[in-house]
Amino acid sequence: MKRGYKVTDVKREKKIGIAAENLQELIEKSCRKLGFNASCAECRLYVAEDGTLVDDDDYLKTLPPQTLFILLLKKETMVNDFDFFYNMIRSSKKDFIDTGLAAKEFLDTNLREKFLVLQRYIEAADDNKTMLSERNQDPHWFEGLEPSEKTKEQSMSKRVKERMRGYYYKTKTALQSSELYVHSKNGHGKGLVDNFLLELRKLLESNKYNEGYFNRKCENNLRLCNKTGLFLCGGLWNNNMELGSQN
Repeated sequence: MKRGYKVTDVKREKKIGIAAENLQELIEKSCRKLGFNASCAECRLYVAEDGTLVDDDDYLKTLPPQTLFILLLKKETMVNDFDFFYNMIRSSKKDFIDTGLAAKEFLDTNLREKFLVLQRYIEAADDNKTMLSERNQDPHWFEGLEPSEKTKEQSMSKRVKERMRGYYYKTKTALQSSELYVHSKNGHGKGLVDNFLLELRKLLESNKYNEGYFNRKCENNLRLCNKTGLFLCGGLWNNNMELGSQN
């Protein structure tokens, strides 16, 4: 009994539907429809999602109909869906990633000494006004900000929301200008990107664009800073060094 499958090549520029009863028939029809100038013996079939090699009928029968496969020549390297889309996103954000690597290289050298110097500057700063909140209590802090921003906490929340929205739209622009999106065949790649962006926006909106990250009056589980407005340097360099945000 024939079953329906989907097959594409390593570039994922064209996706075809194939009805086949066994692996040999599936590979033969895929080679022909995808225009492979090679014999079936020179081709291999992989599950696109996880990169599993399909090399016998018994395993093929365990896979559900409409499974997406990647047909490769033996000389080509299999890239599963996750790695393919990751590499696509990474290539569109190369400048940002290179900047991050440069920052990491800087921080990897004498990290403790650099943070100790920074910590001394922070400790030496005049913090008499740190806990003041209102504009009329600490007008210098509000210089250059919108008149509608009446408290430090309101201002920090606004900055976070603006930054998070900016990150979202930069990501959206990069993905929607990618090869996968612009040259999407049958709308598959375009649909994947649009669905991802929709879910990402829903998540951001449900969390109010993480507006509480640097609002020291938010609940503990919603903010990254402590009650004075300082936040800890976490991630790869978690050395309990405090950096100021609202003083």
